[in-house]
Amino acid sequence: MNPIQERLLRLLSYSPAPTETFPRDWSSGDWQAVVAEADRHGLVPLLQHRLQRRFPAEQVPPPAKGFLRRGHRACAMKNFLRFRALAPALAGLAQAGIPVIVLKGTYLAVMVYENMSLRPMSDVDLLLRPEDVLRADPILAQAGFQRQELAATLAQGLNEFHYRQRSGQVQLEAHWELYAPDYPFRFDLEGMWRTAVPVKIAGAEALAFAPEDQLIHLASHAAIHRFEFGLRSLADLAEVVARRRIDWPLLAEKAGRQSVGRAVAVPLALARELLHAEVPAATIADLGGAALPAALFSEARETVLLNARARREHGEPNPNLVLFFGRRNWKDRLKLVRSRLFPPRRILATMYPPAADSPLIWFCYPRHFFFIFGRNLRGMRTLFKGKLGRSADRSRAGELMDWLLQ
Repeated sequence: MNPIQERLLRLLSYSPAPTETFPRDWSSGDWQAVVAEADRHGLVPLLQHRLQRRFPAEQVPPPAKGFLRRGHRACAMKNFLRFRALAPALAGLAQAGIPVIVLKGTYLAVMVYENMSLRPMSDVDLLLRPEDVLRADPILAQAGFQRQELAATLAQGLNEFHYRQRSGQVQLEAHWELYAPDYPFRFDLEGMWRTAVPVKIAGAEALAFAPEDQLIHLASHAAIHRFEFGLRSLADLAEVVARRRIDWPLLAEKAGRQSVGRAVAVPLALARELLHAEVPAATIADLGGAALPAALFSEARETVLLNARARREHGEPNPNLVLFFGRRNWKDRLKLVRSRLFPPRRILATMYPPAADSPLIWFCYPRHFFFIFGRNLRGMRTLFKGKLGRSADRSRAGELMDWLLQ
């Protein structure tokens, strides 16, 4: 952790009684460096909000202040467009009697941060029951969202459909499972549906996960994506912890039963350490976090601080690439490669024109191979440059991924 990151974390602290005073001794260059680091993690709007709330009488130097304001306004405008596009989709689903759980940033921005301009989003995520997915498809189309998959089939191995607004400005993912089935988690989705709570998003009635399920989903999502959103994922966890009453024993029991304890423990432990989120140490131990070797926890902390999508010189390696290096034997590695390069024909038919039972589908496998290779080429370069350039670093990053998924 460098001094700039330490300064940013002090300003973002979720401690109930922060002792930090306004840093009057910082130069204009110091402020610009801190603001740039916040930008890299997608935290500019939240940083501006924190500064205004904690130090209302203090003045940030004009260059940094201007950057914060522009970032805040840009986030507000982009999210306004997303929620405006989402409104008819949610209204149509509600009118058709199709229940929908609003996930991640779409829920967090409005119901947790309580200000849609504070939480940047890249897309809109919804969860539908499997039996409602095909019913929802024409409703989403009528609302202006075009499905990207060529075939509307819930093939084994798929967990979502991707939609794009016809204007191209808003992307939407309609999930019927939270993650692809090759992850080792065993989510009790029926139980999560039963305990979901009613919310109003974009003027329409919808549902959201109960607080415990919300933390389980957000933490595990951060873990399986190798903390690619940096500190923003930890801020999401800290916000939920600060604004919702959490039944911590229930959370630990649910996570353990769903085989996701480790993937929840590490992000919560990082939010506790870096942002002073009020996560009980006993809960982290109950989730299995105490078994994480110190070297791997350091790897997780460093990964969070180094990762962030904005202004990245090289592409972020796909978590599967990193996981490849963490597998203990070549049999497991080959199994991972096979599942990605040679998916079942039913899945391939959602990506390419031939039907699953057409002989032409076999010619799509070479095309799919080059697609996967091209998509991960920049990420492969990252694996052999910078932080992951050394074999030992790649191995440790892989070991962390492997540990999280056990």
